[in-house]
Amino acid sequence: MGQANLFPNLRDADWQWGGTPEQIEQTIRNGRLAVMVSWQALLNDEGVENMAAYVMSLSGSPDTNHPGKGQYDMFCIACHGPNGDDNPLLGAPKLNDDTWLYQGDLESIKESIAVGRNGQMPAFNETLDDVQIKLLTAWLSQ
Repeated sequence: MGQANLFPNLRDADWQWGGTPEQIEQTIRNGRLAVMVSWQALLNDEGVENMAAYVMSLSGSPDTNHPGKGQYDMFCIACHGPNGDDNPLLGAPKLNDDTWLYQGDLESIKESIAVGRNGQMPAFNETLDDVQIKLLTAWLSQ
């Protein structure tokens, strides 16, 4: 678990932008900006509720007849894939596991869908030297 539930756990294997040593080093050096847009205006309250329930089902046995599936296929599939797999090129996290950056309860998922999310990992290229970045990358890659 990340610090005070505000930051991701960096010691697990779940990396939003890819977990190879090269990808981790790039994240440390250059930082990352993550953006998920708000879908409230397009989905309305019922649509947000349906999609959140469908997203929650992705980590178990997704119901292909669920009312949120059509909305997921329309709005989410381009970034998260048809099964909720991650897309490290876009920084789109997995939705089909039990690791959640912003908590995995229904209310938090609804908030992510309705309001969107903006995350930033600062760049440390000018704060840390090459040896420190390599050592940190090695430690995080274990």
